[in-house]
Amino acid sequence: MAMKDEHETVPPSGDELLARAASTLRALTDDGWVRAHPRVLERALRVVRPARSVVGRHAHGTFEVAVPVLVTRIREHLDDIGDVRTLKVTCVVDDDDDLDSVRVEVSVAFGSAIAAVAERVRTEVRHVVAAATGVRLDADQVAVDLMVEDVHRPTS
Repeated sequence: MAMKDEHETVPPSGDELLARAASTLRALTDDGWVRAHPRVLERALRVVRPARSVVGRHAHGTFEVAVPVLVTRIREHLDDIGDVRTLKVTCVVDDDDDLDSVRVEVSVAFGSAIAAVAERVRTEVRHVVAAATGVRLDADQVAVDLMVEDVHRPTS
């Protein structure tokens, strides 16, 4: 039975980290709260929140990609498509941690050919997932559901 080194420390749990962060933020004045960048708390919550993972594969075995990482990568790539504004990305993972489907909610530029934009989004999502997980995806392996939620003015 291995004994724990007396100098080794146990990292705080997510709840402990959040309590420390909240305590530090409470010490700020009301003006300090207003000045604090709104994404600070969002990032703190993302760091301490457990997330599902998707199994990836490479020549030496398997690895895991956290779903929030995959969602961020998908958003970054979709934001490069000129006619699309990404509103929400949701990944559904099965019990074996394989990606089952991706739901993408977007706003499309007025006047765009929605069917063409949808196919481009689906292709880009499959490409990003394949690059992140090392698994080549055919159209029938992972469903990419697209919901056009809004229309926006095209950028000039």
